[in-house]
Parts: sequence; structure tokens; C-alpha cells
Amino acid sequence: MEDNPQVCVNALIYTNYLKLANKTEYYSIFISEKLSIIRQSNTKMFSGIQITGVIFVLVMCYFTYLFYVRKDYPKTDYLFWNLIWFLFLVLVLYPYATQPMLEVLGLAMNIHLYTIAGFMIVFVVLFFQHDLLRKNQNKLDKLVRETAIDNAKRKK
Repeated sequence: MEDNPQVCVNALIYTNYLKLANKTEYYSIFISEKLSIIRQSNTKMFSGIQITGVIFVLVMCYFTYLFYVRKDYPKTDYLFWNLIWFLFLVLVLYPYATQPMLEVLGLAMNIHLYTIAGFMIVFVVLFFQHDLLRKNQNKLDKLVRETAIDNAKRKK
């Protein structure tokens, strides 16, 4: 070692930094190995949330079928909703199927993707419901006006 105390301090700091960097690298490798083990074990068994998701899909498929049988839904709506429930079932049973999409979008976990997609879907549905409500309101206003004019003409 040199006699200059500043050089000795810098060398000590650099040595500690290397030790810390090696430990951090070790821990990150350890954590990634543990996560891969957890992922492998999750593919073999169903978790509680997956069971809940499967029950939810089955119940929604049943309700969709009931609406179709009662003629509340045409066949296209019935097929559309069953497709939606099937896609939801696939995402529940195979949550790591969205992993490539997570990397592209820069998201950390599946729940972030599902939450963002859920909000987007809710807002799209809300937008179309609002449009449908306005159209029905205009039709109702027109019908009320026509009925009032017809009633006024009959009284004369």
C-alpha cells in the first residue's frame, strides 16, 4: 500500500464496492432461481385465485347461456361473450402466457397488465353505453313529441 491516506481510503471503498456488487449479483441470481421454482410449481397446481377465476368463468358462461336461451342475446352476442370468457379462462389458467407482452410493455407483473387492460375495457364499455343511452334518449324524446302532437290533433 501507498503512504497516501486518500489512496488507501479509495482502495478500501472500491474493495467494499466490489464485495457488495458480488453479493448483490449473488442475491439476484438466488431470487431469480427461486422465482423460476415457484413458477414451475405454480404450473403444476392451481392456486386459490385460479380456482376462483375458473368458478367465475363457469358462472358467467351459465348466465350467458341463460340470456341466450331466453332470447335476450342473439347468437352473435352469445358467441362473443363465450369467446371473452374462454380468453379469460386461458389467462387464469396460464398466467405466464402474457410474459412476452409484459416485457414489451415494460410492466413488472401480470396484475399490472390485467389492471390496465381491465380499466381500458371498462372505459370502452362505458363510452359505448353512454352513446347507446343518448341514442335511446333522443328516440324517446322524438316519440314523446310525436305522441303529444297526435294527442293534440285528436282533441281538436
